[in-house]
Amino acid sequence: MQPCCRACLHRLASRLSVPAVTKHKPLNVSYGMGVEEAAVVFAPTATITVKKDSIELKKKDTVVTMKDDSVTVKRGASEIKVTNGSIKSKNGGTSVEKLPASVKITTATVDVTGNVKIKGNVQVQGNVDISGTLTLGGIVMNTHTHAGVHGLTGGPQ
Repeated sequence: MQPCCRACLHRLASRLSVPAVTKHKPLNVSYGMGVEEAAVVFAPTATITVKKDSIELKKKDTVVTMKDDSVTVKRGASEIKVTNGSIKSKNGGTSVEKLPASVKITTATVDVTGNVKIKGNVQVQGNVDISGTLTLGGIVMNTHTHAGVHGLTGGPQ
């Protein structure tokens, strides 16, 4: 709904009162008409800005931004962004992104405690260190030996 003038914008904004906020002090509301239409509501420790293409809620170091295609929540160095096809969480140099057909984790180290089951192929670019039993096709590789032409081979050293 686009207000046609400042008076209509004021009437629209007065109908959008938030009971928890308006119980306290009266709110300061400013309106801007022109190229970038906006309504801004100021409370003692919060600001709500309504623009043509977004709504922004600010409370100390937390900002929630709503747009047609996304919702973003920022607090300090942390950020969560939700779009129609993905969810991305960032904190400093670490990010986790859930896409429609995959999950992308970007970080220096991933620690997993518990059992892991993988259905599908595994590709490793780098080294693999195993400090337990390695079983391949039912054969325990830690103690596996072969009978060779020169006699029985030993297990792994």
